[in-house]
Amino acid sequence: MKITNETIAALDQYQNKQVKNNTQGSGFSFERALTQELEGTPAITSGQGIQPSILETVTGGDANGNGVPPQWFQINGMVDTLDRYSSALADPNYTLKDIEPLAEEMEELAQTLQDSLAKGDFGPLQQLAEETLTQARVQAIKFRRGDYV
Repeated sequence: MKITNETIAALDQYQNKQVKNNTQGSGFSFERALTQELEGTPAITSGQGIQPSILETVTGGDANGNGVPPQWFQINGMVDTLDRYSSALADPNYTLKDIEPLAEEMEELAQTLQDSLAKGDFGPLQQLAEETLTQARVQAIKFRRGDYV
């Protein structure tokens, strides 16, 4: 295909039309949204609105942690530890001796989470806590068994 000036002009016209439809046509203005956010008012500019965060949906609280049950932070800490553990396993610069403290931390957090689950009162976070605990236990068993040697 040969690119001509007409092709470039048509492409520019199409892109300008798309930008105009995506911003001005919907009443959205980045400047206005930024100003609203800085003033502390929500910057919702369409009927669709903004999707609530997972934290807000699960806990009924706000994203700042108000109304968030302590179990959420316990689960989140366990997920963060699992993430650091998997990153360390994937990094060839780490030895198993370097990963050992992470494995121990993961086992300790798993035991704490299991104790909390035994007490109950996790509500809508029950399944998430159980799945996180299972993943942590499986990874700890694999590490101790020597699967990563």
